[in-house]
Amino acid sequence: MSTIYPHGEYRVIAFEKQRYMTAFPKTWLLALGATALLCAFSLYFLDRSIADTVGEFARLSYLDLFATVIAESVIPISTIAIVYYCVQWTRGIDVARGAETLMIASCTMFCAFALNELLLKQLFGRLSLWAYLHQGRYGFDPFHGSQMMSGFPSGHTVMVVAFLSVLWRYIPRWRIFYAAIASYVSIMLVAGGWHFVSEIFAGIFLGLAAGMVASSLRSTS
Repeated sequence: MSTIYPHGEYRVIAFEKQRYMTAFPKTWLLALGATALLCAFSLYFLDRSIADTVGEFARLSYLDLFATVIAESVIPISTIAIVYYCVQWTRGIDVARGAETLMIASCTMFCAFALNELLLKQLFGRLSLWAYLHQGRYGFDPFHGSQMMSGFPSGHTVMVVAFLSVLWRYIPRWRIFYAAIASYVSIMLVAGGWHFVSEIFAGIFLGLAAGMVASSLRSTS
């Protein structure tokens, strides 16, 4: 089954859908398995040692605070992008492809953020890095998410990676910039005493998975 486009171009929609729907689950499962192994390794061998190392120096500079500002700035940027797209659409004005990509990245970020905050953090109930450094408490208390048990996965990492992963796919010329921003935020969240390393790994996976879903849906639409 194919669709004929105005300039005589043919695209086999059925084939494209089948290709994406068969490739995505395999890629997702491999990434999930790799992330689970990384998180398990970090939980047992990295989290506490790195937390002890950075604990004395955490939050002594504004570099980590700047990282959180970068991550949280994605929220107003995404809100503006979605509002702009909706206004243009209701007025019947064609939206540039870049603006459409920005809108998709924004929706992807909000969906990933909501899933993380409303479900995953509550499900895992990971004791925060602050609880470890100041109370000596470490581990998980599933289904008991609270302010002290809401670090896994890292919400800031999820927002940044979900947003940038869509831009990475559709606006590739800025990939070095995207990688630099995501790396800076991830490193500073650990160095500043905001998150354990395993929480960053989980946040990266969730953000990338959200971007993969968005890209797959767009490619088959």
